[in-house]
Amino acid sequence: MMVSSISQFSTSTTTISTSSVELKPTYYLDNFLHLIHHVNSLYRDLLSEDECSFIDEFLQLSIAAQCLYVRLSGRRGDLFRIDKIHYEEIADIPSAVAELATSRYFGVFQPEQLSADFDDGEWLALFTKNEMEQWLSCGRRFRRDELEQLVLQQLNRTPQLITQWIKSPVVCVYGEQELQSFRLLFFGNLQQSLTDFVLRDLGIYRYQAYALEQPSRWCQSRVMLEHHLEYFNTLEIMGDVSQYQADALLAWSQAFPVAVDDELLKRKLDRTRLLIARQLERLADYDGALSLYAAIALHPARERSLRLLVKLKQWEAALALAVKMNAAPMSEEELQFLHSFVPRAFKPVDIFTDPNTAVSLIKELTSKPIDISTQTIYLASEQRSRLGVEIAALSYLQEQYPCQAYYCENALIPSVFGLYFWDVIFAPITGAFYHPFQIRPADLYDDDFIAKRQTLFARRWQQLEQQSLVEFVDDLAASFTLHQGKANPFVHWEFLTAEFSDGLLVSALQAIPRVHWLAMFRFILKDLRHHRSGLPDLIVFNSTNKNEHLYELIEVKGPGDTLQKNQQAWLQCFARAGIPASVLYVRDGPK
Repeated sequence: MMVSSISQFSTSTTTISTSSVELKPTYYLDNFLHLIHHVNSLYRDLLSEDECSFIDEFLQLSIAAQCLYVRLSGRRGDLFRIDKIHYEEIADIPSAVAELATSRYFGVFQPEQLSADFDDGEWLALFTKNEMEQWLSCGRRFRRDELEQLVLQQLNRTPQLITQWIKSPVVCVYGEQELQSFRLLFFGNLQQSLTDFVLRDLGIYRYQAYALEQPSRWCQSRVMLEHHLEYFNTLEIMGDVSQYQADALLAWSQAFPVAVDDELLKRKLDRTRLLIARQLERLADYDGALSLYAAIALHPARERSLRLLVKLKQWEAALALAVKMNAAPMSEEELQFLHSFVPRAFKPVDIFTDPNTAVSLIKELTSKPIDISTQTIYLASEQRSRLGVEIAALSYLQEQYPCQAYYCENALIPSVFGLYFWDVIFAPITGAFYHPFQIRPADLYDDDFIAKRQTLFARRWQQLEQQSLVEFVDDLAASFTLHQGKANPFVHWEFLTAEFSDGLLVSALQAIPRVHWLAMFRFILKDLRHHRSGLPDLIVFNSTNKNEHLYELIEVKGPGDTLQKNQQAWLQCFARAGIPASVLYVRDGPK
Protein backbone atom coordinates (compact mmCIF):
# COMPACT_ATOMS: atom_id res chain seq x y z
CA MET A 1 0.00 0.00 0.00
CA MET A 2 2.89 2.34 0.77
CA VAL A 3 4.41 1.81 -2.65
CA SER A 4 1.01 2.32 -4.27
CA SER A 5 0.50 5.61 -2.43
CA ILE A 6 3.90 7.00 -3.32
CA SER A 7 3.59 5.92 -6.94
CA GLN A 8 0.85 8.52 -7.36
CA PHE A 9 3.63 11.08 -7.56
CA SER A 10 4.97 9.40 -10.68
CA THR A 11 2.10 10.59 -12.87
CA SER A 12 3.53 12.47 -15.79
CA THR A 13 4.17 16.13 -15.12
CA THR A 14 2.70 18.07 -18.03
CA THR A 15 4.99 20.72 -19.46
CA ILE A 16 3.11 23.11 -21.70
CA SER A 17 5.02 23.98 -24.84
CA THR A 18 4.47 27.61 -25.70
CA SER A 19 5.03 26.79 -29.37
CA SER A 20 1.75 24.82 -29.37
CA VAL A 21 -0.26 27.69 -27.89
CA GLU A 22 -1.57 30.25 -30.37
CA LEU A 23 -2.93 33.54 -29.10
CA LYS A 24 -5.77 35.12 -31.06
CA PRO A 25 -4.74 38.29 -32.94
CA THR A 26 -6.62 40.56 -30.53
CA TYR A 27 -5.56 38.76 -27.32
CA TYR A 28 -4.29 42.03 -25.86
CA LEU A 29 -7.73 43.65 -26.17
CA ASP A 30 -9.38 40.70 -24.44
CA ASN A 31 -6.92 41.07 -21.57
CA PHE A 32 -7.43 44.83 -21.32
CA LEU A 33 -11.21 44.41 -21.32
CA HIS A 34 -10.88 41.80 -18.56
CA LEU A 35 -8.88 44.29 -16.51
CA ILE A 36 -11.29 47.21 -16.85
CA HIS A 37 -14.38 45.04 -16.34
CA HIS A 38 -12.78 43.67 -13.16
CA VAL A 39 -12.00 47.18 -11.91
CA ASN A 40 -15.44 48.44 -12.88
CA SER A 41 -17.10 45.58 -11.03
CA LEU A 42 -15.07 45.67 -7.82
CA TYR A 43 -14.04 49.32 -7.51
CA ARG A 44 -16.67 51.41 -9.32
CA ASP A 45 -17.52 53.24 -6.09
CA LEU A 46 -13.90 54.39 -5.74
CA LEU A 47 -13.41 55.66 -9.30
CA SER A 48 -13.33 59.34 -10.18
CA GLU A 49 -15.73 60.81 -12.71
CA ASP A 50 -13.01 60.78 -15.37
CA GLU A 51 -12.14 57.15 -14.66
CA CYS A 52 -15.78 56.08 -14.87
CA SER A 53 -16.32 57.91 -18.16
CA PHE A 54 -13.07 56.46 -19.53
CA ILE A 55 -14.43 52.92 -19.05
CA ASP A 56 -17.97 53.70 -20.19
CA GLU A 57 -16.88 55.48 -23.36
CA PHE A 58 -14.16 52.98 -24.18
CA LEU A 59 -16.69 50.16 -24.21
CA GLN A 60 -18.67 52.09 -26.86
CA LEU A 61 -15.74 52.31 -29.29
CA SER A 62 -15.41 50.05 -32.32
CA ILE A 63 -13.23 46.98 -31.96
CA ALA A 64 -10.62 48.54 -34.28
CA ALA A 65 -10.42 51.72 -32.19
CA GLN A 66 -10.19 49.73 -28.97
CA CYS A 67 -7.40 47.61 -30.43
CA LEU A 68 -5.42 50.62 -31.60
CA TYR A 69 -5.72 52.37 -28.26
CA VAL A 70 -4.56 49.32 -26.30
CA ARG A 71 -1.70 48.74 -28.75
CA LEU A 72 -0.33 52.28 -28.49
CA SER A 73 -1.02 52.83 -24.78
CA GLY A 74 1.10 49.77 -24.07
CA ARG A 75 4.12 51.15 -25.94
CA ARG A 76 6.77 53.45 -24.56
CA GLY A 77 6.05 57.16 -24.85
CA ASP A 78 2.91 59.12 -25.73
CA LEU A 79 3.70 60.28 -29.29
CA PHE A 80 3.47 58.16 -32.45
CA ARG A 81 3.74 58.97 -36.15
CA ILE A 82 0.61 57.90 -37.99
CA ASP A 83 2.66 56.81 -41.01
CA LYS A 84 4.53 54.35 -38.78
CA ILE A 85 1.47 52.70 -37.22
CA HIS A 86 0.89 49.26 -38.77
CA TYR A 87 -0.97 46.32 -37.23
CA GLU A 88 -2.19 43.42 -39.33
CA GLU A 89 -5.32 42.85 -37.24
CA ILE A 90 -6.43 46.51 -37.60
CA ALA A 91 -7.48 46.90 -41.21
CA ASP A 92 -8.31 50.63 -41.28
CA ILE A 93 -5.82 52.54 -39.13
CA PRO A 94 -6.92 56.04 -40.31
CA SER A 95 -10.54 55.39 -39.37
CA ALA A 96 -9.53 54.07 -35.95
CA VAL A 97 -7.34 57.12 -35.40
CA ALA A 98 -10.17 59.45 -36.42
CA GLU A 99 -12.60 57.71 -34.04
CA LEU A 100 -10.20 57.95 -31.12
CA ALA A 101 -9.38 61.58 -31.94
CA THR A 102 -13.03 62.60 -31.76
CA SER A 103 -13.24 61.15 -28.26
CA ARG A 104 -11.04 61.49 -25.20
CA TYR A 105 -8.38 58.97 -26.12
CA PHE A 106 -6.20 60.54 -28.84
CA GLY A 107 -4.95 63.92 -29.84
CA VAL A 108 -3.81 64.37 -33.46
CA PHE A 109 -1.22 67.06 -34.16
CA GLN A 110 -0.11 68.40 -37.51
CA PRO A 111 3.62 68.90 -38.16
CA GLU A 112 3.46 72.68 -37.63
CA GLN A 113 2.00 72.10 -34.12
CA LEU A 114 4.79 69.87 -32.82
CA SER A 115 7.37 72.45 -31.75
CA ALA A 116 4.70 74.55 -30.05
CA ASP A 117 2.88 71.77 -28.20
CA PHE A 118 5.70 69.39 -27.23
CA ASP A 119 9.23 69.51 -25.91
CA ASP A 120 11.80 69.49 -28.69
CA GLY A 121 13.42 66.25 -27.53
CA GLU A 122 10.04 64.54 -27.29
CA TRP A 123 8.91 65.05 -30.88
CA LEU A 124 12.38 64.81 -32.43
CA ALA A 125 12.72 61.35 -30.91
CA LEU A 126 10.09 60.19 -33.42
CA PHE A 127 12.54 60.59 -36.30
CA THR A 128 15.69 58.72 -37.25
CA LYS A 129 19.13 60.14 -37.86
CA ASN A 130 18.82 59.30 -41.54
CA GLU A 131 15.62 61.31 -41.83
CA MET A 132 17.17 64.35 -40.17
CA GLU A 133 20.27 64.09 -42.38
CA GLN A 134 18.01 64.09 -45.44
CA TRP A 135 16.18 67.19 -44.17
CA LEU A 136 19.47 69.03 -43.74
CA SER A 137 21.22 67.57 -46.82
CA CYS A 138 24.22 66.91 -44.60
CA GLY A 139 27.56 66.57 -46.29
CA ARG A 140 29.09 64.76 -43.34
CA ARG A 141 28.06 62.57 -40.42
CA PHE A 142 26.86 64.11 -37.15
CA ARG A 143 26.02 62.73 -33.75
CA ARG A 144 22.30 62.59 -33.04
CA ASP A 145 22.39 65.43 -30.52
CA GLU A 146 24.26 67.59 -33.06
CA LEU A 147 21.67 66.81 -35.74
CA GLU A 148 18.82 67.75 -33.42
CA GLN A 149 20.45 71.10 -32.66
CA LEU A 150 20.93 71.80 -36.38
CA VAL A 151 17.28 70.93 -37.09
CA LEU A 152 16.08 73.29 -34.36
CA GLN A 153 18.36 76.08 -35.61
CA GLN A 154 16.96 75.70 -39.12
CA LEU A 155 13.37 75.75 -37.85
CA ASN A 156 14.04 78.86 -35.77
CA ARG A 157 15.13 80.62 -38.94
CA THR A 158 12.53 79.08 -41.26
CA PRO A 159 9.57 77.58 -39.33
CA GLN A 160 7.67 76.55 -42.48
CA LEU A 161 10.37 73.99 -43.26
CA ILE A 162 8.72 71.58 -40.83
CA THR A 163 5.78 71.01 -43.19
CA GLN A 164 8.23 70.17 -45.98
CA TRP A 165 10.21 67.76 -43.82
CA ILE A 166 7.36 66.04 -41.97
CA LYS A 167 4.39 64.75 -43.97
CA SER A 168 2.60 62.67 -41.34
CA PRO A 169 0.49 63.90 -38.42
CA VAL A 170 1.44 62.69 -34.93
CA VAL A 171 -0.84 60.95 -32.45
CA CYS A 172 -0.66 61.68 -28.72
CA VAL A 173 -2.19 58.96 -26.53
CA TYR A 174 -4.21 60.24 -23.56
CA GLY A 175 -5.45 58.50 -20.42
CA GLU A 176 -2.20 57.70 -18.62
CA GLN A 177 -3.58 58.70 -15.22
CA GLU A 178 -6.73 56.62 -15.64
CA LEU A 179 -4.74 53.61 -16.81
CA GLN A 180 -2.43 53.93 -13.83
CA SER A 181 -5.38 53.89 -11.45
CA PHE A 182 -6.88 50.84 -13.18
CA ARG A 183 -3.61 48.93 -13.10
CA LEU A 184 -3.02 49.75 -9.44
CA LEU A 185 -6.54 48.72 -8.46
CA PHE A 186 -6.30 45.48 -10.41
CA PHE A 187 -2.84 44.32 -9.32
CA GLY A 188 -2.36 46.22 -6.06
CA ASN A 189 0.98 47.47 -7.43
CA LEU A 190 2.45 49.12 -10.51
CA GLN A 191 5.12 46.50 -11.17
CA GLN A 192 2.75 44.06 -12.84
CA SER A 193 1.15 44.62 -16.23
CA LEU A 194 -0.89 42.97 -18.98
CA THR A 195 2.17 40.78 -19.60
CA ASP A 196 0.92 38.61 -16.74
CA PHE A 197 -2.14 37.75 -18.83
CA VAL A 198 0.09 36.64 -21.69
CA LEU A 199 2.26 34.46 -19.46
CA ARG A 200 -0.89 32.77 -18.21
CA ASP A 201 -2.39 32.37 -21.69
CA LEU A 202 0.83 30.84 -23.01
CA GLY A 203 0.81 28.34 -20.17
CA ILE A 204 4.07 29.64 -18.72
CA TYR A 205 2.32 30.35 -15.42
CA ARG A 206 -0.78 28.77 -13.92
CA TYR A 207 -2.51 30.26 -10.91
CA GLN A 208 -4.71 28.94 -8.16
CA ALA A 209 -8.39 29.75 -8.74
CA TYR A 210 -10.06 31.80 -6.01
CA ALA A 211 -13.15 33.97 -5.73
CA LEU A 212 -12.63 37.70 -6.38
CA GLU A 213 -15.40 39.62 -4.67
CA GLN A 214 -15.83 43.11 -3.24
CA PRO A 215 -15.16 42.14 0.41
CA SER A 216 -11.75 40.80 -0.62
CA ARG A 217 -10.56 43.90 -2.49
CA TRP A 218 -7.33 45.45 -1.26
CA CYS A 219 -8.44 49.08 -1.55
CA GLN A 220 -11.47 50.26 0.40
CA SER A 221 -11.56 54.02 -0.17
CA ARG A 222 -10.63 56.73 -2.67
CA VAL A 223 -8.26 58.26 -0.14
CA MET A 224 -6.44 54.95 0.13
CA LEU A 225 -6.11 54.74 -3.66
CA GLU A 226 -4.79 58.30 -3.87
CA HIS A 227 -2.19 57.58 -1.20
CA HIS A 228 -0.93 54.50 -3.03
CA LEU A 229 -0.78 56.40 -6.32
CA GLU A 230 1.15 59.16 -4.59
CA TYR A 231 3.54 56.60 -3.12
CA PHE A 232 4.35 54.99 -6.47
CA ASN A 233 4.68 58.34 -8.26
CA THR A 234 7.01 59.66 -5.56
CA LEU A 235 9.04 56.46 -5.73
CA GLU A 236 9.42 56.84 -9.50
CA ILE A 237 10.46 60.48 -9.22
CA MET A 238 12.96 59.72 -6.45
CA GLY A 239 14.67 56.95 -8.42
CA ASP A 240 17.96 55.52 -7.16
CA VAL A 241 18.70 56.57 -3.57
CA SER A 242 22.46 56.39 -4.20
CA GLN A 243 22.33 59.62 -6.25
CA TYR A 244 21.41 61.80 -3.23
CA GLN A 245 23.25 63.33 -0.31
CA ALA A 246 22.01 63.00 3.27
CA ASP A 247 19.84 66.15 3.42
CA ALA A 248 18.04 65.22 0.21
CA LEU A 249 17.48 61.67 1.42
CA LEU A 250 15.90 62.89 4.65
CA ALA A 251 13.65 65.17 2.60
CA TRP A 252 12.62 62.24 0.39
CA SER A 253 11.82 60.15 3.45
CA GLN A 254 9.23 62.79 4.40
CA ALA A 255 7.88 63.22 0.86
CA PHE A 256 5.82 60.04 0.84
CA PRO A 257 2.16 59.98 1.95
CA VAL A 258 1.32 59.17 5.56
CA ALA A 259 -0.10 55.69 6.10
CA VAL A 260 -3.20 56.09 8.27
CA ASP A 261 -4.95 52.79 9.05
CA ASP A 262 -3.35 51.27 5.96
CA GLU A 263 -0.99 48.42 6.82
CA LEU A 264 -0.32 47.65 3.16
CA LEU A 265 0.98 51.15 2.50
CA LYS A 266 2.91 51.15 5.76
CA ARG A 267 4.83 48.03 4.69
CA LYS A 268 5.63 49.63 1.34
CA LEU A 269 6.83 52.78 3.08
CA ASP A 270 8.93 50.77 5.52
CA ARG A 271 10.68 48.93 2.68
CA THR A 272 11.48 52.20 0.93
CA ARG A 273 12.67 53.90 4.10
CA LEU A 274 14.92 50.93 4.84
CA LEU A 275 16.72 51.68 1.56
CA ILE A 276 16.96 55.38 2.45
CA ALA A 277 18.23 54.68 5.97
CA ARG A 278 20.84 52.24 4.70
CA GLN A 279 22.12 54.89 2.29
CA LEU A 280 22.25 57.42 5.13
CA GLU A 281 24.49 54.95 6.96
CA ARG A 282 26.82 54.78 3.98
CA LEU A 283 26.97 58.58 3.98
CA ALA A 284 27.83 58.53 7.72
CA ASP A 285 24.63 60.37 8.71
CA TYR A 286 24.11 58.05 11.64
CA ASP A 287 21.59 60.21 13.49
CA GLY A 288 19.41 60.42 10.39
CA ALA A 289 19.65 56.66 9.85
CA LEU A 290 18.77 55.90 13.49
CA SER A 291 15.73 58.19 13.37
CA LEU A 292 14.42 56.36 10.31
CA TYR A 293 15.17 52.88 11.62
CA ALA A 294 13.29 53.65 14.84
CA ALA A 295 10.06 54.20 12.87
CA ILE A 296 10.35 51.08 10.68
CA ALA A 297 8.58 47.87 11.70
CA LEU A 298 10.51 45.54 9.39
CA HIS A 299 13.65 43.47 9.78
CA PRO A 300 16.52 44.43 9.64
CA ALA A 301 15.71 47.92 10.94
CA ARG A 302 16.43 47.06 14.59
CA GLU A 303 19.51 45.04 13.64
CA ARG A 304 20.94 48.05 11.79
CA SER A 305 20.04 50.31 14.73
CA LEU A 306 21.82 48.02 17.19
CA ARG A 307 24.92 47.85 15.02
CA LEU A 308 24.97 51.63 14.74
CA LEU A 309 24.49 52.22 18.48
CA VAL A 310 27.42 49.90 19.19
CA LYS A 311 29.51 51.64 16.53
CA LEU A 312 28.72 55.00 18.17
CA LYS A 313 29.51 53.51 21.62
CA GLN A 314 26.04 54.35 22.91
CA TRP A 315 26.18 51.30 25.15
CA GLU A 316 23.18 51.84 27.39
CA ALA A 317 20.86 52.53 24.46
CA ALA A 318 22.28 49.55 22.60
CA LEU A 319 21.71 47.16 25.49
CA ALA A 320 18.17 48.46 26.04
CA LEU A 321 17.38 47.84 22.36
CA ALA A 322 18.90 44.35 22.50
CA VAL A 323 16.71 43.46 25.50
CA LYS A 324 13.64 44.75 23.63
CA MET A 325 14.53 42.70 20.56
CA ASN A 326 15.03 39.56 22.61
CA ALA A 327 11.68 39.97 24.34
CA ALA A 328 9.76 40.30 21.05
CA PRO A 329 11.88 39.37 18.02
CA MET A 330 10.55 40.39 14.61
CA SER A 331 11.80 37.17 13.08
CA GLU A 332 13.92 34.11 13.72
CA GLU A 333 16.67 35.75 11.69
CA GLU A 334 16.68 38.78 14.00
CA LEU A 335 16.93 36.49 17.02
CA GLN A 336 19.83 34.55 15.48
CA PHE A 337 21.64 37.82 14.80
CA LEU A 338 21.05 39.04 18.34
CA HIS A 339 22.41 35.92 20.01
CA SER A 340 25.57 35.93 17.87
CA PHE A 341 26.17 39.70 17.98
CA VAL A 342 25.62 40.57 21.65
CA PRO A 343 28.46 38.48 23.15
CA ARG A 344 30.92 40.06 20.72
CA ALA A 345 29.60 43.61 20.90
CA PHE A 346 29.36 44.16 24.65
CA LYS A 347 32.91 43.43 25.77
CA PRO A 348 34.28 44.43 28.21
CA VAL A 349 31.29 44.94 30.53
CA ASP A 350 32.90 47.90 32.32
CA ILE A 351 31.66 50.03 29.42
CA PHE A 352 28.34 50.10 31.29
CA THR A 353 27.49 52.29 34.25
CA ASP A 354 26.13 49.24 36.06
CA PRO A 355 28.35 46.29 34.98
CA ASN A 356 26.62 43.73 37.22
CA THR A 357 23.19 44.40 35.74
CA ALA A 358 24.72 44.43 32.27
CA VAL A 359 26.34 41.02 32.82
CA SER A 360 23.00 39.55 33.86
CA LEU A 361 21.20 40.99 30.84
CA ILE A 362 23.90 39.93 28.41
CA LYS A 363 23.76 36.40 29.77
CA GLU A 364 20.02 36.30 29.02
CA LEU A 365 20.71 37.52 25.50
CA THR A 366 23.33 34.91 24.82
CA SER A 367 22.18 31.48 23.73
CA LYS A 368 24.68 28.71 23.56
CA PRO A 369 24.55 27.32 20.04
CA ILE A 370 23.92 23.62 19.64
CA ASP A 371 26.86 21.71 18.24
CA ILE A 372 26.55 20.95 14.55
CA SER A 373 28.20 17.88 13.08
CA THR A 374 30.91 18.67 10.53
CA GLN A 375 33.22 16.75 8.25
CA THR A 376 35.90 17.69 5.75
CA ILE A 377 36.75 16.19 2.38
CA TYR A 378 39.47 17.08 -0.13
CA LEU A 379 38.74 17.55 -3.81
CA ALA A 380 40.80 18.85 -6.69
CA SER A 381 40.00 22.44 -7.66
CA GLU A 382 39.58 21.36 -11.29
CA GLN A 383 36.79 18.96 -10.30
CA ARG A 384 35.04 21.63 -8.22
CA SER A 385 35.26 24.14 -11.05
CA ARG A 386 33.94 21.70 -13.62
CA LEU A 387 31.01 20.35 -11.60
CA GLY A 388 30.39 23.01 -9.00
CA VAL A 389 31.30 22.36 -5.38
CA GLU A 390 27.89 20.88 -4.44
CA ILE A 391 27.74 18.39 -7.32
CA ALA A 392 31.41 17.52 -6.86
CA ALA A 393 30.70 16.72 -3.21
CA LEU A 394 27.62 14.71 -4.19
CA SER A 395 29.68 12.63 -6.64
CA TYR A 396 32.32 12.04 -3.98
CA LEU A 397 29.74 10.76 -1.46
CA GLN A 398 28.20 8.40 -4.00
CA GLU A 399 31.63 7.01 -4.88
CA GLN A 400 32.78 6.58 -1.28
CA TYR A 401 29.64 5.25 0.37
CA PRO A 402 26.72 2.96 -0.58
CA CYS A 403 24.12 5.70 -0.75
CA GLN A 404 21.69 7.65 -2.88
CA ALA A 405 22.47 11.37 -2.87
CA TYR A 406 20.50 14.24 -4.39
CA TYR A 407 20.99 17.97 -4.79
CA CYS A 408 17.83 19.51 -3.38
CA GLU A 409 18.73 22.71 -1.48
CA ASN A 410 15.51 24.80 -1.10
CA ALA A 411 13.33 22.63 -3.33
CA LEU A 412 12.42 19.53 -1.33
CA ILE A 413 11.24 20.55 2.14
CA PRO A 414 9.42 23.80 1.17
CA SER A 415 7.73 21.95 -1.71
CA VAL A 416 6.34 19.26 0.60
CA PHE A 417 5.24 22.02 2.99
CA GLY A 418 3.50 23.89 0.17
CA LEU A 419 1.72 20.76 -1.06
CA TYR A 420 0.55 19.73 2.40
CA PHE A 421 -0.70 23.18 3.46
CA TRP A 422 -1.96 24.23 0.02
CA ASP A 423 -5.59 24.70 1.03
CA VAL A 424 -4.59 26.76 4.06
CA ILE A 425 -2.22 29.01 2.10
CA PHE A 426 -4.90 29.69 -0.53
CA ALA A 427 -7.86 29.84 1.85
CA PRO A 428 -10.46 32.50 0.86
CA ILE A 429 -9.54 34.99 3.57
CA THR A 430 -10.80 38.57 3.14
CA GLY A 431 -8.11 40.76 1.61
CA ALA A 432 -5.81 37.88 0.68
CA PHE A 433 -6.64 37.75 -3.05
CA TYR A 434 -7.74 40.59 -5.28
CA HIS A 435 -6.53 39.74 -8.78
CA PRO A 436 -6.13 36.44 -10.66
CA PHE A 437 -2.32 36.53 -10.96
CA GLN A 438 -1.18 36.11 -7.37
CA ILE A 439 1.35 33.41 -6.62
CA ARG A 440 0.65 33.91 -2.92
CA PRO A 441 -1.90 35.57 -0.63
CA ALA A 442 -1.22 39.26 -0.16
CA ASP A 443 -0.79 38.84 3.61
CA LEU A 444 1.57 35.83 3.50
CA TYR A 445 4.35 37.71 5.28
CA ASP A 446 2.14 39.71 7.65
CA ASP A 447 2.35 39.15 11.39
CA ASP A 448 -1.25 37.98 11.56
CA PHE A 449 -1.15 35.56 8.60
CA ILE A 450 -1.34 32.47 10.81
CA ALA A 451 -3.76 34.04 13.29
CA LYS A 452 -6.27 34.73 10.49
CA ARG A 453 -6.14 31.03 9.57
CA GLN A 454 -5.80 29.62 13.07
CA THR A 455 -8.68 27.16 12.77
CA LEU A 456 -7.46 25.86 9.41
CA PHE A 457 -3.90 25.42 10.66
CA ALA A 458 -5.10 23.72 13.85
CA ARG A 459 -7.12 21.22 11.83
CA ARG A 460 -4.15 20.50 9.55
CA TRP A 461 -1.75 20.05 12.48
CA GLN A 462 -4.15 17.63 14.12
CA GLN A 463 -4.32 15.60 10.91
CA LEU A 464 -0.55 15.55 10.60
CA GLU A 465 -0.07 14.42 14.18
CA GLN A 466 -2.69 11.67 14.00
CA GLN A 467 -2.53 10.28 10.47
CA SER A 468 -0.38 7.35 9.46
CA LEU A 469 2.50 7.68 7.03
CA VAL A 470 0.32 6.22 4.28
CA GLU A 471 -2.37 8.85 4.95
CA PHE A 472 0.26 11.59 5.00
CA VAL A 473 1.55 10.44 1.60
CA ASP A 474 -2.00 10.15 0.26
CA ASP A 475 -2.67 13.78 1.24
CA LEU A 476 0.48 14.94 -0.53
CA ALA A 477 -0.30 12.86 -3.62
CA ALA A 478 -3.82 14.32 -3.83
CA SER A 479 -2.49 17.86 -3.56
CA PHE A 480 0.21 17.08 -6.13
CA THR A 481 -2.37 15.79 -8.62
CA LEU A 482 -4.94 18.53 -8.04
CA HIS A 483 -2.59 21.51 -8.18
CA GLN A 484 0.13 20.29 -10.52
CA GLY A 485 1.89 23.21 -12.18
CA LYS A 486 0.07 26.01 -10.32
CA ALA A 487 2.14 28.84 -8.87
CA ASN A 488 2.86 28.49 -5.16
CA PRO A 489 5.63 30.40 -3.34
CA PHE A 490 6.87 27.20 -1.68
CA VAL A 491 6.47 24.57 -4.39
CA HIS A 492 9.28 24.08 -6.94
CA TRP A 493 7.49 22.31 -9.78
CA GLU A 494 10.63 22.17 -11.91
CA PHE A 495 11.96 19.61 -9.44
CA LEU A 496 8.73 17.68 -9.24
CA THR A 497 9.19 15.80 -12.53
CA ALA A 498 8.51 12.10 -12.91
CA GLU A 499 12.21 11.39 -12.52
CA PHE A 500 12.35 13.52 -9.39
CA SER A 501 9.24 11.84 -7.98
CA ASP A 502 10.53 8.33 -8.59
CA GLY A 503 13.81 9.17 -6.88
CA LEU A 504 14.16 12.00 -4.41
CA LEU A 505 10.58 12.63 -3.36
CA VAL A 506 9.72 8.96 -2.94
CA SER A 507 12.93 8.30 -0.97
CA ALA A 508 12.30 11.34 1.23
CA LEU A 509 8.75 10.30 2.09
CA GLN A 510 9.94 6.80 2.95
CA ALA A 511 13.00 7.84 4.95
CA ILE A 512 12.06 11.02 6.82
CA PRO A 513 9.90 10.35 9.90
CA ARG A 514 6.65 12.25 10.14
CA VAL A 515 7.81 13.88 13.38
CA HIS A 516 10.73 15.37 11.47
CA TRP A 517 8.41 16.76 8.79
CA LEU A 518 6.30 18.28 11.55
CA ALA A 519 9.34 19.99 13.10
CA MET A 520 10.47 21.36 9.75
CA PHE A 521 6.98 22.61 8.89
CA ARG A 522 6.72 24.42 12.22
CA PHE A 523 10.08 26.07 11.62
CA ILE A 524 9.00 27.32 8.17
CA LEU A 525 5.90 28.85 9.76
CA LYS A 526 8.03 30.75 12.27
CA ASP A 527 9.30 32.96 9.43
CA LEU A 528 7.57 32.30 6.12
CA ARG A 529 9.65 34.83 4.20
CA HIS A 530 13.13 33.76 5.29
CA HIS A 531 12.72 30.05 6.08
CA ARG A 532 11.86 29.19 2.48
CA SER A 533 15.62 29.29 1.91
CA GLY A 534 18.81 28.38 3.75
CA LEU A 535 18.20 24.62 3.60
CA PRO A 536 21.08 22.16 3.10
CA ASP A 537 22.34 21.50 -0.42
CA LEU A 538 22.21 17.71 -0.35
CA ILE A 539 20.14 14.89 1.03
CA VAL A 540 21.71 11.43 1.34
CA PHE A 541 19.78 8.18 1.77
CA ASN A 542 21.46 5.03 3.04
CA SER A 543 19.32 1.85 3.18
CA THR A 544 20.55 -0.60 5.81
CA ASN A 545 17.74 -3.10 5.14
CA LYS A 546 14.39 -3.32 3.40
CA ASN A 547 12.42 -1.79 6.26
CA GLU A 548 14.69 1.02 7.42
CA HIS A 549 15.83 4.07 5.48
CA LEU A 550 18.34 6.46 7.02
CA TYR A 551 18.91 9.93 5.68
CA GLU A 552 21.08 12.99 6.31
CA LEU A 553 20.86 16.60 5.18
CA ILE A 554 24.24 18.05 4.22
CA GLU A 555 25.23 21.69 3.72
CA VAL A 556 28.29 21.94 1.44
CA LYS A 557 30.81 24.71 1.94
CA GLY A 558 33.69 25.23 -0.45
CA PRO A 559 36.98 26.98 0.35
CA GLY A 560 36.35 30.45 1.78
CA ASP A 561 32.58 29.94 2.04
CA THR A 562 30.84 30.40 5.41
CA LEU A 563 27.40 29.63 6.79
CA GLN A 564 24.76 32.29 6.22
CA LYS A 565 22.33 33.34 8.95
CA ASN A 566 19.37 31.43 7.56
CA GLN A 567 21.55 28.35 7.08
CA GLN A 568 22.69 28.56 10.70
CA ALA A 569 19.07 28.92 11.81
CA TRP A 570 18.03 25.77 9.92
CA LEU A 571 20.98 23.76 11.29
CA GLN A 572 20.02 24.81 14.82
CA CYS A 573 16.44 23.72 14.10
CA PHE A 574 17.65 20.31 12.90
CA ALA A 575 19.84 19.86 15.98
CA ARG A 576 16.99 20.71 18.37
CA ALA A 577 14.62 18.31 16.59
CA GLY A 578 17.12 15.46 16.30
CA ILE A 579 17.10 15.68 12.51
CA PRO A 580 20.34 14.28 11.05
CA ALA A 581 22.23 17.17 9.44
CA SER A 582 25.84 18.23 9.05
CA VAL A 583 28.15 20.65 7.30
CA LEU A 584 30.55 19.22 4.74
CA TYR A 585 33.62 21.39 4.23
CA VAL A 586 35.34 20.89 0.89
CA ARG A 587 39.01 21.77 0.82
CA ASP A 588 41.68 21.71 -1.85
CA GLY A 589 43.00 18.24 -2.50
CA PRO A 590 45.34 16.54 -4.94
CA LYS A 591 44.51 16.71 -8.66
